[in-house]
Amino acid sequence: MPGRLAVTFGKHRKQMNIIFTFILLLCLFVSCNNKGDEKQTAIKQDTGIKKIVTHKTPEVLFLYHLKILDSAAKLALNDTIRCCSVSIEFMEENTEIETDTEGSYVGPLSFLKKDLRKWHEWFDKEYAQK
Repeated sequence: MPGRLAVTFGKHRKQMNIIFTFILLLCLFVSCNNKGDEKQTAIKQDTGIKKIVTHKTPEVLFLYHLKILDSAAKLALNDTIRCCSVSIEFMEENTEIETDTEGSYVGPLSFLKKDLRKWHEWFDKEYAQK
């Protein structure tokens, strides 16, 4: 009987080693993945700080994009305007005012007339007396 018990324990020992190795690798993977998330957060915070410090974009670029968005809003029959994704993205990035519409994985595809008013107000406040 003692010999039989040792053989049974030996078979289970291999399975336990495999399970232990799997758990160890899983823990290692999870810990490495978490460190990557912390690093990405730090990078995002750094770029946000740089963006605030070096925030001044030439007035001409704002006027260009506002003119495009104003033209689209004049032609729109309803409050939601679906066009000009490049101009919308420019305004969102530089004013930090996002549209109240849903975007897609590509980026913002539409904006509301109230978003356009907010961007104009931001521009007037930021670039007044310059």
